Amino acid sequence: MRKLLHVIVMVFLLLPKGPKAQTIINTATISHDLDSTISFVVDLAGNFSRGNLSVDDLGGSLGLGVSLNEDQSIWILAGGNVLNTQGEQVQEGAFSHLRHNWEITPSMTLQTFAQVQMNTALDFNRRSLIGSTIGYDLDKEGQSFIGLGSFWEDEIYGLSPKASGLRGNAMIASEWSGDKVEWLVLVYYQPYLSDFKDYRAILNSDFRVNLTSDIQLGTSISSRFDSKPHSGLFPWDFSLLTTLRYSFHRS
Repeated sequence: MRKLLHVIVMVFLLLPKGPKAQTIINTATISHDLDSTISFVVDLAGNFSRGNLSVDDLGGSLGLGVSLNEDQSIWILAGGNVLNTQGEQVQEGAFSHLRHNWEITPSMTLQTFAQVQMNTALDFNRRSLIGSTIGYDLDKEGQSFIGLGSFWEDEIYGLSPKASGLRGNAMIASEWSGDKVEWLVLVYYQPYLSDFKDYRAILNSDFRVNLTSDIQLGTSISSRFDSKPHSGLFPWDFSLLTTLRYSFHRS
């Protein structure tokens, strides 16, 4: 059985979801603990309008996981989106992520990761980070989970001075799974360790329905806050996203 919560990334990934506010995304929705040799997951989303208003909003993410042994696995993750209005591109973003998961004990997992991303609408020319997290299951089934970690981030903006520093990570998550549906709730808190007044936080809820054994229809609701956003961005960010997911697992 997949344990989605074991490998939740303990970072806030700044990706495009709105031109005005900082948007923070985690990769928990496309990764999980491997009980197969190879795992492949794809999420797709889109919005199209024609007539008085022409809008093309395309987004997606994918993950490829490979099991090294019964305790370790590697994930390669990537994603992005493009927003065009009236034939003009107004937003573009992308990210790539590499992660190693090591199950130290049946209830404790060490995750190490590296990430690079960009976002034109949010004035991110590049954001790079590297870090690690220790996660601990609160129950035997792995349905509830807490984690603590830190990472070094380096951010290059178009309008603001470059910023870098060490951020901490604290999170709690809970998952409920039924025969046809699953629901995951995540809460993150991420302060700068040199200035706890500079922090980011997120509340995320993912709900998915099984259409077939390989395809799910999902809805993700996120509310995010950045206490010190750069380049005059809004501190609050809210998003509602509907996705179609395909997953493949080989034993």
